[in-house]
Amino acid sequence: MRRVCELPGVTVVQAGLRSTSREELPPPPNVRQFWAEDMMVDFPVAIQQISAALGPRVYLTFDVDVCDPSWMSATGTPEPGGLGFYQVRDLLRAICLQHRVVGLDCVELQGGDATSAFAAARLLYKCLGYMSPEAT
Repeated sequence: MRRVCELPGVTVVQAGLRSTSREELPPPPNVRQFWAEDMMVDFPVAIQQISAALGPRVYLTFDVDVCDPSWMSATGTPEPGGLGFYQVRDLLRAICLQHRVVGLDCVELQGGDATSAFAAARLLYKCLGYMSPEAT
């Protein structure tokens, strides 16, 4: 995503952050960040703000690091305070229903945990359903 930020006319929206490194601060002007702790104050409003920050066409990368490790243990960065399954689902649903998703991927899922793999697959499956013309 660091290289994507360098493309002209591209806005990157990051949702559910819980930590960052010194090299990532401050974010470039074309990066909007929504911290998990702030999102928890009023999650429906956070979804609206995130959706408003996106353009009409979206490339959606689902980084499982956004998930709380209590239900997504097979993540590259198992940091407490992440989003719950239904929160992730609701956020993905809003993005898929309110924007034209032109691409979708899932990253940071570590192998070996069938429960985490199934949860990630379930969320991606739901995204595909939300992206179908019948979903609107």
